[in-house]
Amino acid sequence: MKPLSLTMESFGSYLKKTEIDFTKITEPIFLITGDTGAGKSTIFDAIVFALYGKSSSANGKEGADFKSQYGEQKPVVTFKFIKNNKEYIVTRSLREVKKTKNGVRMVGTNTLLSLTLSDGTEFLGKVADIERKIEEIIGITKEQFTQVAMIAQGEFIALLRAKSDNKKEIFRKLFHTEKFAKLIDKIKEKRKEIKDEVEIAENLCKKDVSRIKIDDEKFLNLQNAIIHSKSINIVCLEQILEKAETHLTDGENKKDLLVKEVAALKQERDLLKENLTKDEELKKNFDLLKSAELNLNELLKDETTIKNNQKLSEDILKSYELKNTYDNFKNLEDKINLLKKNLANEETILPVLKKKLSECEKELIDAENSNKTENARLQEIIEKAKSNISIFDELEKLENELKKALIELKFEDERKKKTEEDREKLREETEIKKKELEAMKGIDARREKLNAEEKELAKFIDDGKELKNIEEALNKLRENLRISQKDYESKKAELNKLENEYKEKETLFFDSQAGILAKNLKDGEACPVCGSKNHPAPARFNGKEIKKEELDSLSEKIKKARDAREFFAKAAEKNNTSFIEKEEQYKRKKEEIKAAVLNKNIELKEDITLEYFRNFCVNFQRSIADKKSVLQNDEIREKNAKEFIAKSEKTLVDLEKEKEVSDKKHLELSQKFSSLMGKKESAEKSKNYDDKKSAESALKDAKEKMNEAETNLKNLRMRRDIVKSKFEKSETLKTEYKENLPKEEKELIKVKNVYDMLKKKYDLSEEEWQNITNAHKREDSKTLTEKVRNFDREKSRFMGSVATLKNRTEGKTYPNIDALKNTLAEKDKILGEKEEELSGFKENFAANKDAFESLKKEKKSREKILSLYQTYDNLANKLSSSAGGGYLDIETYAQRYYLSEILSYANKRLQKMTDGEYEMRTVSDKEANEIRSKGGLDLLVHSYTTGKDREVRTLSGGESFLTALALSLGMADSIEKRSVAISPDILFIDEGFGSLDTNARREAVKVLKSVAGKNRMIAVISHVSELKQEIDTKLQVKKGAEGSFIKWE
Repeated sequence: MKPLSLTMESFGSYLKKTEIDFTKITEPIFLITGDTGAGKSTIFDAIVFALYGKSSSANGKEGADFKSQYGEQKPVVTFKFIKNNKEYIVTRSLREVKKTKNGVRMVGTNTLLSLTLSDGTEFLGKVADIERKIEEIIGITKEQFTQVAMIAQGEFIALLRAKSDNKKEIFRKLFHTEKFAKLIDKIKEKRKEIKDEVEIAENLCKKDVSRIKIDDEKFLNLQNAIIHSKSINIVCLEQILEKAETHLTDGENKKDLLVKEVAALKQERDLLKENLTKDEELKKNFDLLKSAELNLNELLKDETTIKNNQKLSEDILKSYELKNTYDNFKNLEDKINLLKKNLANEETILPVLKKKLSECEKELIDAENSNKTENARLQEIIEKAKSNISIFDELEKLENELKKALIELKFEDERKKKTEEDREKLREETEIKKKELEAMKGIDARREKLNAEEKELAKFIDDGKELKNIEEALNKLRENLRISQKDYESKKAELNKLENEYKEKETLFFDSQAGILAKNLKDGEACPVCGSKNHPAPARFNGKEIKKEELDSLSEKIKKARDAREFFAKAAEKNNTSFIEKEEQYKRKKEEIKAAVLNKNIELKEDITLEYFRNFCVNFQRSIADKKSVLQNDEIREKNAKEFIAKSEKTLVDLEKEKEVSDKKHLELSQKFSSLMGKKESAEKSKNYDDKKSAESALKDAKEKMNEAETNLKNLRMRRDIVKSKFEKSETLKTEYKENLPKEEKELIKVKNVYDMLKKKYDLSEEEWQNITNAHKREDSKTLTEKVRNFDREKSRFMGSVATLKNRTEGKTYPNIDALKNTLAEKDKILGEKEEELSGFKENFAANKDAFESLKKEKKSREKILSLYQTYDNLANKLSSSAGGGYLDIETYAQRYYLSEILSYANKRLQKMTDGEYEMRTVSDKEANEIRSKGGLDLLVHSYTTGKDREVRTLSGGESFLTALALSLGMADSIEKRSVAISPDILFIDEGFGSLDTNARREAVKVLKSVAGKNRMIAVISHVSELKQEIDTKLQVKKGAEGSFIKWE
């Protein structure tokens, strides 16, 4: 995967749209430099965010965390890359910034993602589908990508310098082996859960053991031992089960015996109950017979009264029947008298109504004949008035239409005239604009020239900024050179002073030594210095003794001073070299700017300075601005002229069409006006009234007279109908009365005969039945009859009961119930005691059996859980190295496995870097198991020069860097080997250069260039300024008030 470009907007420290074009990089290695926090590492974060939607590190950044703090726009990252010679574009952003109810601004965590494929089409699908497609194209996961494409050099250096106890955490971070630690934690957690289950199972077993009730001393001792033990003894538990099983077998036999005894007692008790029931039934029959005989005798005492009630009930019914017939007779008699009275009344009023009806009909006929003649005259007036009103309406309408037509004609004349004037004026203005447009030819050429000058100005401004940066750097280097030279002179003087002091003290030392020896010389004895036995002129002791330690101390100071002088000499030399290089760069840039200024045909009267060049750029910018202003005005005029001409030509065509329409409409309006005038003259000739008001008045009078006559006729007809109705009703009633009177008289005779027949039949006089009906209600007959029936039913019932009970008790004596009850109670008591004994035994037996069965089940469950616990316990102890026997924990074992795999790749690179001198090793498996986690992850460096191993912590800064670099590259090689995908063609290395001296730094850059080869580019992320001298291509990252920005150098 080779990157082509990366575009960031509102992402991290980058607010404004920032594009990094990787195709500009021609060198295999380039430097991403800038101050701490400027946004160097954010570049790699942006690539990982575009591809995977997450942060490159394990800091958990997601979604809103990537939004720039400098603005409210949504973060957007676009990454263009090539994979297998196919170009892809990924754009990822977050949803718009939203505002919550409490005013807090938030960014949605949902991602907006698009993927443009190599054929230019966009891959369609949900975000998850697109992310899977991107990972399929890249070929590796986010974790693999961050390990292959980003070398965290600082982490590997920290690993080399870490103590044994801290290496495990660093390896965990590098190899992501936390899953093994989590696995051990899960197994331990599961072990604890199972241990809790074991305790629960044992408690359940103890509970079941405590529930078994057996009165046996040995059993009770076993039971007590299990209940109070911390852990159950399986032997004791087996003995408990054995004794319980024996006890249950014996209990089954005893239970069967008790059941038989209870059954025999129940049979005896039931027989006694049966006899008692029979005797109680016999006693009941004797008692019922006595009671029935008493009730029958008491009932027969009322038999005479009941018979009298039966006769009275019959007389009441007969009397009310006579009363009904009598009432019917009286009603018919009253009805006949009323019919005779009404008939006489109708015969009186009928002639009067007939005369009045004749008068009403004559008056109605006379009024109808009179109205017929008047209505014909009034109708003629109405028709004439209506016709004239229509004529006046038509005339009014024609008058309005004539006025309207006249106005329209006048309007069309005026509009026609104005249209012609507008056409002529527009033609003149169009010609003027065309001439203006002709005069403005050449604007495009002026625009191109101005764009070129603007680009030239931008180049001048960039050159000015670059010249300023070079001059500032030159001044800084000049000051550094001055300081380093001053420091060198100071150290040089200090060294000279120390050397002179040393010479003086060394002379004094030797002189004093000679003086001290001379004091002890004797003639005839050999001198310890020269061996002579004659001492003609021995050295004299001056009293100042210089000790050897003082000279040694001074010699050490001289050595340090000499080292310091050499250090500052090298520093001065380096600063001088940098100053000369920067000065040459400054001169070249000035010459380049001078050539560019001269190319503008400007005469230079003085040397190129920043102030002069700044003024030149300002003047050039003003000139461009003036030209741009004039050009913009001309462009606006040109645009306006073109728009005016196009619009006016269209308007002229529309005006021509409008003229044709206007001429046609003018002709139509003239013809319409003539037609309306003819209609108006014709209508004037046909009217009969002077005006419309006169016609309407005549119409109103005629209608009122017709309505008045019609109302009069209506009243006469209504009056005639009322009289006629009364006459017809009177005739009908007279006829009905005459027909009904004979019928009612005949019915009266018939009812009278029935009444007389009933009195005779029932042998009741009129006075007798009236007395009965006055004394009794009709319902009294029903009540008396019911009493008679009840008496008969009770009599029959009592007589039947007496006969039945006599039959049941015949030949039998009255039984002794109390004696039998006492015998039954004694038998019930014995049976109850035996049943209670059986129930208690059953309850105890069932409880013991239930506890026994439950204990067997819980014993099996405990054994199963205990076996599972032992499995997890052994597994946890072995995986966490807490079982003894010299095992490594699984995470350390996995880390050693990963480390050995990485070392196989890393040593190949390290040996190339160190010309085969060094090789990294780990302690052996045996040693690792013996020392376990204390030193199982320790790294050693074997030197082929000395043939010895030493700890990596003893390496120098440069050696540590190369070793860490070899490790990091070895890790990347390992991941690439395991992954089917091709590794990315860009490699980021983050920091780790700060501890290197100049030579080590140069060597490190040389190694990185060799690692890059021809097809891979390496991006070194560092704030170490000295790297700028080692790496030519630099991406400068700076932070401003509106976020970070970049610049290639």
